[in-house]
Amino acid sequence: MEEVGVGASSVVVDDGVAFVMDRFDDWDESVYPRSTISGERLTTLRYPAPISSHYDPKYGNGPVSTPLILNRFSYTVGFTGKMQCFDPSGLKVLWEANLFLDYHATPLKYGYTSSPIAYRDNVIMQIGGDMVGLISFETPNAKVAWGSALFKNSYTSPILINVDGQEQLIAMGAERTFSVSPESGKSYWTIDHKNENYAYLSAPVWGKDGLLFLPAGGKGKSRMLKLSLKNGSNVMKMVWSSEKDELGYGNIIRVGDYLYGSCGSDEASFITAVNAKTGEIAWREKGFARAAMVYGDGKFVIRDAKGYVAIATLTPKKMTVHSKARVLEPGPVSAPTLVRRKLFIRDNKTVMALDLR
Repeated sequence: MEEVGVGASSVVVDDGVAFVMDRFDDWDESVYPRSTISGERLTTLRYPAPISSHYDPKYGNGPVSTPLILNRFSYTVGFTGKMQCFDPSGLKVLWEANLFLDYHATPLKYGYTSSPIAYRDNVIMQIGGDMVGLISFETPNAKVAWGSALFKNSYTSPILINVDGQEQLIAMGAERTFSVSPESGKSYWTIDHKNENYAYLSAPVWGKDGLLFLPAGGKGKSRMLKLSLKNGSNVMKMVWSSEKDELGYGNIIRVGDYLYGSCGSDEASFITAVNAKTGEIAWREKGFARAAMVYGDGKFVIRDAKGYVAIATLTPKKMTVHSKARVLEPGPVSAPTLVRRKLFIRDNKTVMALDLR
C-alpha cells in the first residue's frame, strides 16, 4: 500500500510496471510508474494543471481518464484536459496538448474523463466541441490523422467493434451516438441518444452477437441496437429501449446473455442483471454503493463508493458474495485492474495490489 493523491483514474499495468495518475493540490497533477512487485515509485512526472472555478468538485478534481501504453510510449489525459505523450523509461515528455484550448473540447463541469484508446499505431480521443468530435493522432509525433463530425461530449470513452468484418469506432456523445471508421473518421451511422451525463458514465457494451448496448444512466433511456452489414451497407435495428434498468454508472460487463452493473442513486444503489436480448431486469440487489467491476475466472470483483471490495458470482438468477471487506476510503470509484491473480485498486489516498490467490 502506497500513498497517492486524489483521482479516479484506474491503474494500468505494463511489463511489470503500474502507472498511476493523481493530484495533490489545485495546481499540479502527476503520473508515475511503480513496481508491481514492491510498489516502489520508480520516478515521477509532475506537470502544471491548475483547477479553475468553473469545475464542480462534487466528484473530486483528480484525473479520471485511464492511461494508454502503446509502442512503449504512455499517453495520459488529466482532469483539465491536458494530454501528454511521454517515454516511461525516463518520463521524457514528447508532446502535449490542451484538449479544451487547442481543440475546443466540450467544457465539462466534472472535468475531462474520456480515456485514449489505440487503433493500430494511432491514438484516438473523444473530444466533442465546436472544432472536432473525435480525433486520431499518429504516434508518437502527434500529427492529426483525421477528425470526425462535431458533437457535444459526454463523460465516457469510445470503443472499437467489428461488425461483420467492418471495424467501427463507437462514440457516445451527450445527445447522440456515432459510428465512424477508426481508420479514416468516415461516418457510418448516428442515432439520437441522450444520457444523464454522470461524471463516470459507462462506455457502450458490444457483444459478438451484433448487439450494442448504449447506457443512459439515471432516468435516461438506454438502448440495445442490432448492427449488421447488408450488401456493404450498415443496418441498425432497435431491439429494445428502457428507462427502468438505470445502468450507466461506473462500468457494465456482459457475460453470456446478461448485462451486469451498478445502478441507482447516491441514496439507494443496487447491483443489477439485465437480459441483453429482451431488456428485462432479472434481479436487482442491495448491499453496495455505486460501484465498478472487473470480471475474471468466472467471478466479479466489485469496488464501491464506500470503499468496499468484494468477490462475487453474478448469474442470471442471483448474486452470491463470497467475500467482502472495506479496504479503501469512501469516494469516487475507479474500476479495479486485474492482472492474472493480482488486483490493483486505489482511492484518494492510497494505491494497493492485492493477491487474490
